[in-house]
Amino acid sequence: MKVILLQQIKNIGEAGDAKDVSGGYFRNFLAPQNLAKPATPAVLKEVEIIKRLHDEEATKLQAGLQTVLEKLSGEALVLERKATLQGQLFGSVSESDIADAIRAKGYPQVQTEHILLESPLKSLGVYTVPLRLAPDREVSIQVKVEESK
Repeated sequence: MKVILLQQIKNIGEAGDAKDVSGGYFRNFLAPQNLAKPATPAVLKEVEIIKRLHDEEATKLQAGLQTVLEKLSGEALVLERKATLQGQLFGSVSESDIADAIRAKGYPQVQTEHILLESPLKSLGVYTVPLRLAPDREVSIQVKVEESK
């Protein structure tokens, strides 16, 4: 059965894609959750309009992300955490902590999934943390973890 996806579905496709699925999968899963519609000419026209609007939004978003990346490239974050005398943190600094600090500086576009941290930061020091706001755009920021007083 030919359907048009209304939302991204893992291992199936993106919103707006036309896919062949079994009738049972459509009736029992996709249709009740409003994830897909049967591929009719009216639905195909509707999807074209939605894709065009989505492309326009993506273009605006990319322009906004470029300015954010340019501003972020010179940023340095200072995070204060409690630590031992040897410099080990009680806890750690994670992607969400860094994203929260960046958003607090006035960059609401930055989300946790944009932070490319290999592992949480567990000691005091200065770290270079890469950010990827778009698939082809990456910038690094300095994160300084200091002992709180």
